[in-house]
Amino acid sequence: MKAKHSDSFAIIGAGPSGLSAIKGLHKELGPDFDKVKIKVFDRRDKIGGLWNYIPNPDPIPTRKEIEEERGLNEQLQKLENIAEGEEVVTDQSKKPVAYNTSGIYNYLQTNLPSVVMQFSYNPLKPEDVKETLLKDNYLFKGYEGDYEKYPFRHYTSVYQYIRDTFDQFLDKVQLNTNIERVQKDPETGKWKLTIRQFKDGKDVWSIEYFDSVIVCVGQNNIPYIPANIEDAVEQIRAENPDLIEHSQTFRRIEDYKGLKLVVVGASYSACDFISDVYPICQLPINVVTRGGEMKEYPFRKPIYEGDEKNINITHEITTLEKDSNGKLRITTKDGQILEDVDKLIIATGYKHYFPFLKEEDGLNLINKNGRVSQLYQHIFYIPDPSLTFLSVANGTYTFTVFEYQSALIARFLTGKVELPEREEQEAWIQNRVNLKSDTTFFHMIPYEEAGEYFQDLVRLAADPELTFDSDKIYNATKAGQELKSKYWARNKEIRKLGTSA
Repeated sequence: MKAKHSDSFAIIGAGPSGLSAIKGLHKELGPDFDKVKIKVFDRRDKIGGLWNYIPNPDPIPTRKEIEEERGLNEQLQKLENIAEGEEVVTDQSKKPVAYNTSGIYNYLQTNLPSVVMQFSYNPLKPEDVKETLLKDNYLFKGYEGDYEKYPFRHYTSVYQYIRDTFDQFLDKVQLNTNIERVQKDPETGKWKLTIRQFKDGKDVWSIEYFDSVIVCVGQNNIPYIPANIEDAVEQIRAENPDLIEHSQTFRRIEDYKGLKLVVVGASYSACDFISDVYPICQLPINVVTRGGEMKEYPFRKPIYEGDEKNINITHEITTLEKDSNGKLRITTKDGQILEDVDKLIIATGYKHYFPFLKEEDGLNLINKNGRVSQLYQHIFYIPDPSLTFLSVANGTYTFTVFEYQSALIARFLTGKVELPEREEQEAWIQNRVNLKSDTTFFHMIPYEEAGEYFQDLVRLAADPELTFDSDKIYNATKAGQELKSKYWARNKEIRKLGTSA
């Protein structure tokens, strides 16, 4: 399947994946880069995406708010026939559901090593580690004189790295702009974008057409709430939002001092939260996991091993309600009754969310189980691969996967490589469904399996300059996870010793 050489590109999102996409186009277009139309749109007032720190993030959106945004509202229908180049100014309506969200808190460090939190064309520098150590009180000690061995970075270093890396492309970025609708125009064969710009307290609406659209948003904006407690969560939060929160809104350890907590989840965000609040919250911390155990995750052992008295691991929630004292009462599948709970922390990740792809336009790509359907290699929309996606694949290689996916996308959209025939692409999807599932786990690529995926990207891109050192990345990521485990163990020691970080 060969792509027609595109002459116009819309990139939705100016975080690291969106900016990586424009870098890929810059390389493949060469001297033609400034001759074609390229625009990067972002709803925020600055680049960086979710690496922007937001002190007071928006609360968890309700299902009603999400459904309203996903639908084809009256305003969008009114704008159906405006011409390209025409602007319609209206009173400013409600900002997008995920407008003011970010999981960044003031002492956050990356939970992945720098080798996968950088782009090969601009490696992170040891000086960034020095900044990390100076800004963070929750540190691994012993690296002050040997910065190159410290694998993590403070979020401010990552944010500045993103800005420095992509400074040359800022003239292509249009901020304070939300893409409200993406649809294929049958007359021109192009993608028609309905655009809302936030300007001087007004909404400025316009239409633009592009040959190709690269979607670089939608993975870490909308919290995933387990279906079995979703109704109860909405009901309780409507009455008392402080009783239940998602890990996305965590900002200060001190807010949990002396509280009785229940944490839902067993991955990185849950383990980070448990470790951070362990020194100051009420013990035990009750941890709800899908299978009622954490033993299937070896590197998380410091959270639970030998500490059953203070870490109570239990099965999924069967009932969730507010008691007469204004606290929570929770029962679990294994028969436990947790009473007088001060706060429920949901640390179960996020769901994919593309509200600009409307069901009315035949582009509701997310199936009932949360998987983004019809995406070959988690990237190419099979019915029309001029619509591509970055950051749908989820796992441990973030910036690295953005770079390799961007390289393949750019080479395909500039007509330099072909994709396999549709039957082969669909067979790839079916094989992965059989291997993983038809849920969001379809898109999960743990570091143990990433080598094969990256080699597929290298093979398809057919770029002799693009290579992947599986052993180097694997070993660095494994070492980073082991060091993270030591950090979790260290925070538990802080409480036992009565010391501070």
